[in-house]
Amino acid sequence: MFDLADKRIKRRRIILGEAQIDAQHGVVLAAMDFEWTCRRAILALSKNPTVVIYEKYIEDYSAFKGIAKAWNSEVVPVVKGARPLPDLLGDKVPWKCVNDAMRCRNMVVHGTENRVTDKECRWSVCILEDACDVVAQFAEEHNGKIFEPINRRRSKKAIGEVSNGGRKLKEWHACIAERIAKYDENHWIRTGLIC
Repeated sequence: MFDLADKRIKRRRIILGEAQIDAQHGVVLAAMDFEWTCRRAILALSKNPTVVIYEKYIEDYSAFKGIAKAWNSEVVPVVKGARPLPDLLGDKVPWKCVNDAMRCRNMVVHGTENRVTDKECRWSVCILEDACDVVAQFAEEHNGKIFEPINRRRSKKAIGEVSNGGRKLKEWHACIAERIAKYDENHWIRTGLIC
């Protein structure tokens, strides 16, 4: 949907446009954008090797609830003036509103969308996009370049001291590769799902 180089303005414009066409689709995109923006800011502002943070995203900092935990562990201790994520968003985007917007996303994704109105979905989109703006601006003010490649290399020894060597991610990739091999590249064609 997005490229790394797509800045905040372009992302926001695309997501708000999608929300006008299909509000539920807009919520899913806005939630994806919020999690991506927060995770990229954490990567950009942390002092830990990127490979270690990626591992923690899988195990320790997974899902929406892991974002605030990751922010508190990776950003607050090392960035001057950093505060916990709910405090950073502050009055502009109260954390309770972000939670409610993510709950709307969950209702759409998990199949209870008939209980969510387009108006509620569009409100959620606006909340999540405003939160993205705050996080992206904070990262930019602290030289965190979230729309550029981020790669803090460390020696294998240093990474080994704080990492499991990417074992969980490697296991997942191996498992998926095995399943793909069963179906081969054209499995979707055989099911009749040709676009």
